[in-house]
Amino acid sequence: MKKYLILYFSLFALWLNAGDVQNSALAVVLNNKLSYYPRAQRLAAITSNLQQADIDAIHTFLDQKDMGNLKNLEFNSLKNDLVLCLMRQSKKDDKLVSHLIAMYKDTTHDLVWRNYCIQFMGRIYQDSTIQEKEQLEKTLQTVLKDPIPMLAVTGMIAMELNKDSLKIDKKLLHSRAFELLQKDIPTYAKVTLIQICGMNRVKPDQVRPILRDILKKSKETQLKVSAIAALGEYGNHNDLAVIEPYCKSSDVRLRTAAINASKKLNNNTK
Repeated sequence: MKKYLILYFSLFALWLNAGDVQNSALAVVLNNKLSYYPRAQRLAAITSNLQQADIDAIHTFLDQKDMGNLKNLEFNSLKNDLVLCLMRQSKKDDKLVSHLIAMYKDTTHDLVWRNYCIQFMGRIYQDSTIQEKEQLEKTLQTVLKDPIPMLAVTGMIAMELNKDSLKIDKKLLHSRAFELLQKDIPTYAKVTLIQICGMNRVKPDQVRPILRDILKKSKETQLKVSAIAALGEYGNHNDLAVIEPYCKSSDVRLRTAAINASKKLNNNTK
């Protein structure tokens, strides 16, 4: 009991010394003297009606680059959760869109955090104003051309999330997806690229050999499932021989994907 009282009064003292921050839970989360877990535990207590001073304090923290005593994953995790706090405020945060864009563009920010900013652009697009949507569209077009593949692919995911309403250069999106598909990039990114190429029938004669090669050489089940599904969408009769052995696979994911793809190809080649 004594230990918990000491902790309580320590946190209370930190709140009293938190400057302009009014929300006591937020004061703990933003306190750089604390380790990760006491801060993370108070995130759920941050209310949806923060004062402007508290919102400004969050934005200041988001722009921080000095992790203090936190690990990289912990630091970015706190930032991620604080953006979610801003997104659920009862009054829309007018700074969030422009700040996310600015942090993505600031190359002195951590690469993972810049990637998170792109993800959030996709999530907040639908609830943004017309002017904000224009800013987001322009920025995501820039992200497509980013020389860092991870960022470009995340931009594509953001675009796909809003493809029914987002005004984008689809020709640029598809050509960039094909370009990156040929590079050595993480599995999750390659899966996204395969899906984009498959759903949009991007350069089928050039993509099909890449998909067949994945099925022959890759050991990644998720990657193979995506390749099979894409061949089912725009493969030809030559692909049946590549896909059919997977119809008897002991892995239900591969087996299901192969059976569905084979049915589509058989129907398309009749």
